Amino acid sequence: IYIIYMWIKIGSNKSLFTRLK
Repeated sequence: IYIIYMWIKIGSNKSLFTRLK
């Protein structure tokens, strides 16, 4: 969950988050 929080905080990598999910 911590890693996910970091990605959300970055925001810029939001596209990466969606791709991973």
